[in-house]
Amino acid sequence: MASAGQGLVQDTGITVQESTETSEEIAEYWTPERLRNLPAAGMPNVVVPD
Repeated sequence: MASAGQGLVQDTGITVQESTETSEEIAEYWTPERLRNLPAAGMPNVVVPD
C-alpha cells in the first residue's frame, strides 16, 4: 500500500505544504485582518463526464 503523498499524484493545481507551526501558532497568524485581505478564491471548474 502506498503511503500518503506517494503514487497518487494528479496535476490539480493545488499546492500542499507541511507546516512546522502548532495549530495555536497558525490560529494566531490568521488574524481577522489577514483573513479579510485574502484574494477571492473563485468558483471551481467542475466537469461532469457524459
